[in-house]
Amino acid sequence: MRANILKVGLLIFIAGGLCRCGGQAGQPLTATSASTVVDQLNIILGQLPQSNSAPAMPSGTNLTLAATKPGVSALATDCETVNPVTPADADTDGIALLKTGTFNCTNQASGSSSYSRSGSYTVRDLDDNKAGVLGGLHVDFNITKFAASAADGSIDGSYVGYWDYQGDGSGGVTSASEFAGRTYQKALSVDYENDYRYTYTWNWVVTPTNPADTWSTGTQSLKGVYTVDGKIMTGEAVASAKSVTGTWKISYYSKNLTYDQPGCSKYYRSGSIFMDDMNGNLLEIRFLCTSAEFYVNGAKSDWYKP
Repeated sequence: MRANILKVGLLIFIAGGLCRCGGQAGQPLTATSASTVVDQLNIILGQLPQSNSAPAMPSGTNLTLAATKPGVSALATDCETVNPVTPADADTDGIALLKTGTFNCTNQASGSSSYSRSGSYTVRDLDDNKAGVLGGLHVDFNITKFAASAADGSIDGSYVGYWDYQGDGSGGVTSASEFAGRTYQKALSVDYENDYRYTYTWNWVVTPTNPADTWSTGTQSLKGVYTVDGKIMTGEAVASAKSVTGTWKISYYSKNLTYDQPGCSKYYRSGSIFMDDMNGNLLEIRFLCTSAEFYVNGAKSDWYKP
């Protein structure tokens, strides 16, 4: 369930992989760009259930780390205040009934690094008598600054938005998220600099066949939209990355997606997940119960192995 923060990194690869043209007409996909995009799409797929076990909910500790940036999470706890110190958690699922974390520090030193943090997040368990995802979770983020600098470079950013997961009382689950933020990353040893703003939406619905057995069989649907605007470094390695500047909009969605853990080794019995760059390029992962196929603009492709 950590997909929402991970999606921030996904934007870099989608924007560069599908359209290297600053928002103009889409360029033809290549095996390399398509594979890079779908590798990152798998970050999302990896957060969806893959078996008849419920997906893990973020714990109190993970929610702290979710309000950090990769590589500097250990620094965050040095200037975080959590209220209450021992949050209530009647169903012992690691999700606080109510918990607020506040960051407030500027140019704090940690070895050869320095960091600044400001802002807050609030966690709420929507039903503290029902454990896990079926009991629900809502997290609001208002991180006004999250920065770190070291000898090899610096990062800086901010983000605001929410995660929401709710059980529907009949075994089903709905999830929604809206996020917006800014990211700046600079590496000093190579010519590498990202400077962009992003937004995304996420909507996910699980409808089980049996209300008493949420994750074995049923249907799922997901959809969302990403936008990114600014300077993006593209490429599979930092040292060989290339800079592009522009505005991109990418939508993803599922169609006729069914799941069947008892009968299908791929978990999903049928249906597809699509990614559309809104410029004429469409990627599809098509699920066939014991296998999955990859399509590029409607044609079956071996560029990527689901």
